[in-house]
Amino acid sequence: MNILPDVLGYKLEEAMFLLESKSFEVLVKESIFKVQNQEGRARVIRSRKLSDAEIELIISYF
Repeated sequence: MNILPDVLGYKLEEAMFLLESKSFEVLVKESIFKVQNQEGRARVIRSRKLSDAEIELIISYF
């Protein structure tokens, strides 16, 4: 059983590198508000373990 690393606040690229190096499959979803667009760096604002090998990351841009 893999322990889910805490990647909250990580840049998306860094979070994916860490999780994939621990053999997790990563599913990424974006959280974009009406007044917000994809400017800045994507950062992890939430993570959720879907199964022993799969993690969902919710990202937003800052």
